[in-house]
Amino acid sequence: MPHPERYLSSYESSAERIILNAVDGLLDEIDIYMEFRKDNELKVTVDAFGEHEIEYSKWQINDAGELSFSDSEHFKSEDSVWMFVGDHLESFEYKDGERIKEDENVLLRRVKR
Repeated sequence: MPHPERYLSSYESSAERIILNAVDGLLDEIDIYMEFRKDNELKVTVDAFGEHEIEYSKWQINDAGELSFSDSEHFKSEDSVWMFVGDHLESFEYKDGERIKEDENVLLRRVKR
């Protein structure tokens, strides 16, 4: 019989793989488009699981070059700011006055329509 600790770690990594594959499959079903309009209007279009939803918010760029969004009914910025890293935008947050990259692995990239 295998050692219980080995069985548990093997089980945990199998479960983690199953969960990560399921989440990855769900993300394939969600498309979010942000249209930056004049007068700082932001149009957010979400296509997910056969549903289509549009919301409006506001965007701004501060003196430090940080992009931020105002909250809307379903879109919460939670005090995140976005900065260019190469050719895409990545989210950052402030902790103790220091800008730190968020761990959410979310980035924005330009999509030409």
